[in-house]
Amino acid sequence: PLGPLPPAAARYCTRYMKKNRIEQFYEQPYEPKKDEFWTKVNLPKKADKEYVCIGVKASNFFMPTETLSEKGPGGGKWIHVDMTLAVETKDGYLWSADQDGHSRIYAVGDCNYGC
Repeated sequence: PLGPLPPAAARYCTRYMKKNRIEQFYEQPYEPKKDEFWTKVNLPKKADKEYVCIGVKASNFFMPTETLSEKGPGGGKWIHVDMTLAVETKDGYLWSADQDGHSRIYAVGDCNYGC
């Protein structure tokens, strides 16, 4: 149920949420206009407040602008990388190269513009 997590990590997260009384609902479409939805998620009187936290948005504010995309999912600001995940500038030049021309900074995870 916890997507791409390794089984041990998924078990840990599940235990943590149960211990902290965080309810989990999987394969349940978000249908806030239907009373049936609220009953299924154990809130028959509906929620007082909803925060919809879905989708993607880059949070790479700490990177220099010359390394960030201007467009892309969530409005851009994704880190440009080459095929080795080394950070590049918008113009495709290696950023953070050492004296031998080898990259010293890599962007790994959901922060890069690898799409």
